[in-house]
Amino acid sequence: MFNNIIQFIWNKKYISLFISLFIIVLTQRFLNERQNGLINSVSSDGLGYYCYLPAAVIYQDFSYDFYDKKENNINPFYKPGFNEYKNQFYNKYYCGTAICLLPFFLLGIIISAIAGTDINGYTDTFLMLVSMASIIYYLLSVFMLSKIARFFGISEKISFITSLLFLFGTNYFHYLVQEPSMSHAYSFFAVTLFLYTYIKLLENVTNKKLIYLALALGLVALIRPVNVVVVLFTPFFSESLKDYALFLKNIFTNHLKGLIGFISVVVATICIQFIFYYLQTGYFYIVSYNGEAFNFNNPEFFNVLFSYKKGLFLYVPLLLATIIFVLITKKNWHKKIIFLITFMVFLYITSSWWCWYYGAGLSIRPFVDILPLFIIITMFVYNQQSSVLKKIVMTLSVPFLFMSQLMAYQYSNLILDIGEMNKEKYWDIFLETNLETINAKKIQRILSSHHIIKSETLTFENDVVDNTISNIGYKSKKSCVVGKNNCYSKGFCISLKELTIKETFYVIAECYVKTSPEGKNLALAVSVNEKENCAEWFVVFRNQFDEGKDGWTKMTHVAEIKASFINDLRVIKIFGTTEKGENYIDNLKYTIVKK
Repeated sequence: MFNNIIQFIWNKKYISLFISLFIIVLTQRFLNERQNGLINSVSSDGLGYYCYLPAAVIYQDFSYDFYDKKENNINPFYKPGFNEYKNQFYNKYYCGTAICLLPFFLLGIIISAIAGTDINGYTDTFLMLVSMASIIYYLLSVFMLSKIARFFGISEKISFITSLLFLFGTNYFHYLVQEPSMSHAYSFFAVTLFLYTYIKLLENVTNKKLIYLALALGLVALIRPVNVVVVLFTPFFSESLKDYALFLKNIFTNHLKGLIGFISVVVATICIQFIFYYLQTGYFYIVSYNGEAFNFNNPEFFNVLFSYKKGLFLYVPLLLATIIFVLITKKNWHKKIIFLITFMVFLYITSSWWCWYYGAGLSIRPFVDILPLFIIITMFVYNQQSSVLKKIVMTLSVPFLFMSQLMAYQYSNLILDIGEMNKEKYWDIFLETNLETINAKKIQRILSSHHIIKSETLTFENDVVDNTISNIGYKSKKSCVVGKNNCYSKGFCISLKELTIKETFYVIAECYVKTSPEGKNLALAVSVNEKENCAEWFVVFRNQFDEGKDGWTKMTHVAEIKASFINDLRVIKIFGTTEKGENYIDNLKYTIVKK
């Protein structure tokens, strides 16, 4: 019976995997502490990648004025930041991701037209289809990887399991589930497509297959130009460098017309991006990432691989284990060297980017793009091992799955800092999932080794009961009301000028809250403000902490205020906030500690 079930699932593996991933997307997006639902289907850099679609298909408006027109009913959250070139605003991001999403976008228009809902590109229909797109492209990639495996005589079972390992055991999982509008899921697909079309060409060279290869390489470049280094990996599929050279010679001597077609199609495909530049600015060529560049004289190899901030091998240790596994096994060194050369070239270029940590995100996200190379080398080397060693390798892979999923959970539940991790934060959250425990450990460490500058507590006991003060308190008679009628609690406003601090310091915020069912997202916030503008915002939410038996919950927060945010015109504010329900906050306390 059990074997029959397993066999049925295997026979329907792609359908089963789609359903499983779709359920994971729904649960992850709606049930974690971010509770972002569908809204973050298009977010961060994905706002820029995606905006080509409504601009070109729905509005035919590359001035992007449609975002500001009330009749279009577009949430301001979805308007990306635009750069300016000669008084014209333009989208700096490359259009390849939008091209991958185009079929799903058109499907969204059809569904919306039938259902009679808004066709603005940003309703729940469109957002759900973006999430589905990342799953579909992953499944297509898994299918193509199985064909690549067959090229080497590797079973579909090994290729399927290896593909799953590198999904659930790396940060690819996060970008597929949580941020599907980012380019990485589509780069993963495009790189896999290029390698698949390459082996088909290797099996039988024809002019038509050269055109298919050109389209795949053009797509790789349109999504992220740096990824064309995957071309360096192509000798991997030949038995020797001599065979590879003979293969190229055959193309140059016997398929010149196809080669010209290949070059023409690659150039024509890349020109799509220049057409979009023209539609936005009136110029076919601009430096879209103006002010952002590579520093090839100073690559940040160590930081990219090992730093606590984002280090690849620290946050995606499966990749380090893969490289070690490749190096310690015997045979096929020319293939291993090709893999390592490709990896090192990609590492060099990636490490040379001015922002080596690539902003907010889970680890160094560009490496998701070349995971197909890791999958191919892993299943190739694994397939050559003895059955005993295969079992050992499978067993040793389990901790990497656990670590990856733990970090994905920490990231999704606002435990892992999305942009400012360091050594202390890394070890504070190591193997931890409870924010209360993490903050208690962190506060104890800070208070035991740093100098306290100032501390105050608000108990509200001397305040008059009104619409902002309640006679319900935590082990007291009064508390501050916060909710739908009063979005911000009473709190503290501390002048940085009066603190006379010029170096990085900590703000420890604490309070007790009692929330209504609607107010579970009540936030304890620490903000750095200059006049009416918020320069930085640090926040934790009530639903990240366990409720006490008496209905009150202790919330704690540790905010690190960097020296770069400090000037005499700014103030630190500490307060509770929510727009929902009627909630109570008591014993609001802050402690400022010099780092």
